[in-house]
Amino acid sequence: MKMICTILCAALAISSPITPTVTPGELNIYTAQQLAGINGYNGNVVICADIEVPPGWQPIIFSGNLDGAGYTIHGLTSSLFERIDGVTIRDLTISNSQLHVKNPQFFVGVLSGVAINSFIENVQIYDASITTEKSFAIGGLIGYGRGITISNTQVENIQINSQALLISPNLPHSTGGLVGVLTGGSRVYTSTASGDIWSRGCAAGFVGEISGSSHIERSQFSGTVYGETYVAGFAGKISDSGAPNTISDCITLATAVVGAENAQVRRFANFFQHNGINGCYAYLGMVVVADGQLQHVLPCAYGADGADLVIKNPNLKP
Repeated sequence: MKMICTILCAALAISSPITPTVTPGELNIYTAQQLAGINGYNGNVVICADIEVPPGWQPIIFSGNLDGAGYTIHGLTSSLFERIDGVTIRDLTISNSQLHVKNPQFFVGVLSGVAINSFIENVQIYDASITTEKSFAIGGLIGYGRGITISNTQVENIQINSQALLISPNLPHSTGGLVGVLTGGSRVYTSTASGDIWSRGCAAGFVGEISGSSHIERSQFSGTVYGETYVAGFAGKISDSGAPNTISDCITLATAVVGAENAQVRRFANFFQHNGINGCYAYLGMVVVADGQLQHVLPCAYGADGADLVIKNPNLKP
């Protein structure tokens, strides 16, 4: 077990950003005003300074490529992007974001509400909160991701409070520390999320809902989870139709996973019909509550879980 945890922790290491050489044809961004000006832009963008975003930021649509060059965007009050499509975003840090979404906004994430066919690498989200009342997919990084690849990305100390019940019978909402809904053959590698996830729908520490032959590998969540439908320490509702979804070599160190009355609660993952969990672990010492009752968790008590991970260190670092 010690060897497995050591190997996994090494794989979870987040690589340091590398400042690129600015080349002709790149749009260099120094201010919040210039950043807002890339709305609708489809070229190459390089962040060239730390940027403090003023209150009232409006999410923008972007279809180019963005190099954060290791710089930080501070103070978002809504998603940085409303939608990204066919883009590459790398080496960017976003800190101290407080998103309060009162009007209907289907997709909410600190980086982007929606991400389609895009590549996200070495992006860090620190100290963020999301409060929403009428949303379909809520994630610390991305609300709804289809056909995306996320690599070496970290969401640390995310606080999500989603009060929405149902937007419509066909749109129950899903909440995750990294991504709300992951679909369309998406891939996530060597990424982490930590914080507290509270949702009146489907809730999980890492990804709220996964479908469409998507895959998560060598990733980890730590924190607490509360939900009212499908609730789990790592992945929430997992589609039982179409091609298999897979989760490999991942860990949930959730200290508590709590479900409301009639919620389906699992330590690691929910609704897994394809036996696609391989080499995954759920912290045996977590508090599990279902139907208002504290559950006595036996090793692998829930069939959808990964194996048990016994940790003596109170800081929960394997």
